[in-house]
Parts: sequence; C-alpha cells; structure tokens
Amino acid sequence: MASRTFILDEADETLRCGFKDQIYDISQKLKGNTQVASLSATIPSGVLEVAKTFRRDPIRILVKKKELTLEGTRQSHVNVEGEERKLDTLCDLRETLAITQAALFIST
Repeated sequence: MASRTFILDEADETLRCGFKDQIYDISQKLKGNTQVASLSATIPSGVLEVAKTFRRDPIRILVKKKELTLEGTRQSHVNVEGEERKLDTLCDLRETLAITQAALFIST
C-alpha cells in the first residue's frame, strides 16, 4: 500500500544532521497525490530549499507559539521500555482506544 502522507518533522534538525540526500531519495518515490508536510520550529533557508524539491504548490503556515496546540487536540505520551515492546504497545493502544486520527512521534 502506498503512503498517502509524508511528514518531515524537525526538518531543520534533520537537514543539520546531514539527511538531505535521504530526504531527496524518499521524495522521488512519493506518488503525485501524496500529501507532504515539513514541520520545523525554525525555518532556515535549507528547509525551504528542500521543501521546494518535493512539494507541489506549497502552502506556508506560520503558527504563533501560544497557538501550538489546537483546541480539541488531545496529546499523550507513552514511555516504553525496550525496542521489542514498542510495536506490541502501539497495537494494544490502537485496539483499546477509539482513535480516528493520530500523529505518532517516535524517538530515534
């Protein structure tokens, strides 16, 4: 199944760590109807440059710091000990909770 959404979170840090080539490689494999979002607390020129390579007709949304969490958004954190338990924990949460939409941020 093809991805419908590609999210590049912490785009500035990802570029700073030298992953520009990998981002480009991934962008070349995305289908034309894939929704792409690049998120960054700061917007250095490198982020804008990379965004131009894989986004079509980009829309830039700037958010004030006090508006970072949207009304009605519920945030949760789950600390999982051990790599081998992460997938099982995620599957358990999906079965237990009534989640219609979610964004997962995973520590690497």
